[in-house]
Parts: sequence; C-alpha cells; structure tokens
Amino acid sequence: MRSIPLRLESYYVDETRTKALPQYRAPEDLHLFDAVSCTPTVDEHPETPDRFRVRVEIAVTPTAGALAPYEAFVRIVGFFRVTDAGAPMDAKRQMIHGAAVSMLYSAARDHLHTVTAKGPNEPLILPPVNIPVPGDRTAQVWGTAAET
Repeated sequence: MRSIPLRLESYYVDETRTKALPQYRAPEDLHLFDAVSCTPTVDEHPETPDRFRVRVEIAVTPTAGALAPYEAFVRIVGFFRVTDAGAPMDAKRQMIHGAAVSMLYSAARDHLHTVTAKGPNEPLILPPVNIPVPGDRTAQVWGTAAET
C-alpha cells in the first residue's frame, strides 16, 4: 500500500439532524441503498493552489421501498492540503475528489452512528459509497441501479 500526498488539516461537523422513525421494525436484511444520498462540494483556495475546502452532505431519507431506522442529515467540512506541490492540478483534484471525500464520509458515518446509538432504534450505519469523479456532483451508493 502506498500513501498519497494528502493531509487533512482539520474538519468539523457543520450540521446534524436525526429523527427516529417510530414505524421502523428491524428487518432481517437492512437495505439503505435507496435511502442515502451523498453530495460533495470541493472549493479550491483562491491564493494557495495546494489547499482545498471539502463539504460533504449526507441525507438519509427513507422512501416506500427503503427501510431505515432514522431520517438523518449531516454536513461535514474538511480542510485539506496536497503535500506534493509539484503535482498537476488534475492530479490534485483527483486526490481531493477521491480520498478527501472518502475521509469525510467515513467521519460522518462514525458521527451518525454515535449520535443514533442511544436512540430507540438500532444505530444508523451508512453503507459504502462510490465517490464521484470531478464533474459528477452526487455520489452513488454501491448496489443501486446506476452501479449495475
């Protein structure tokens, strides 16, 4: 395994909302695939081309065909630096859109699990997502029709 020249400088949870769903009954096989959306936004620093602000918004909105113990929304913001100053801007963007968004999604998953762990339903654990490439603003959840 090879590390990439990317450093997370800091992050914070900007907003969290959860709502336990009283009609939820734990099924044998929980499928959140149709209930989760993930929208990353990447902003380049106007003066320092190696620095980026990344926002990831995750919403869990159960529909008729999707079961979930909670409705939830979280927005997490991170500040990243690409430590290879000589890397081309396209390579930097690929690192940010792949690794940085993945890191924040993972932190948001842990945050939502912690927040919902003391609730009346089982804790919410977000499924893995396929992180988008630049230009595609919405991540797709693995196992959805777009992925098959």
